Amino acid sequence: MSISRCRFDIGEAPEMREGEVNANELRALKMDVRELTLTTALTAAEARFSALLMKQLVAALIANGALSRREVAGSPLRAEKEATVGEEDDAIIDEARTETAREAIREWSAYFEIEAPLDALRQEVRRWEQDGCKGTDPLHEVLIAAQRDARR
Repeated sequence: MSISRCRFDIGEAPEMREGEVNANELRALKMDVRELTLTTALTAAEARFSALLMKQLVAALIANGALSRREVAGSPLRAEKEATVGEEDDAIIDEARTETAREAIREWSAYFEIEAPLDALRQEVRRWEQDGCKGTDPLHEVLIAAQRDARR
């Protein structure tokens, strides 16, 4: 039932005086007000949620390098960005960039701590094999160095 269907025509209830509303109409009006309030609240919540999603999407795209701030400023997203991206969004972008940088640092650290020494060792073993396996086995040298480091 919508508010537009609630009628307050005096002609419907001859016993009512002008300005009075019967109980059924009052109940219908209260229901319509509740529905309208609920709908308005949901619409406002959806708008806030959509704005948050848009902010996070823009922040993620910028943080991942898929979108630059300049591109956002010059695109149809600009109005949305200006409407939704403020200081909080800059913080989200900075946080996403920081996390992306941390992940990259972790990956490179793992590479330099594990893979780079293994690559160097593989090259040493190849050289040793190409030289006809003359001298000390590079793996043996690595084991001796590891034992030395463990004693320290």
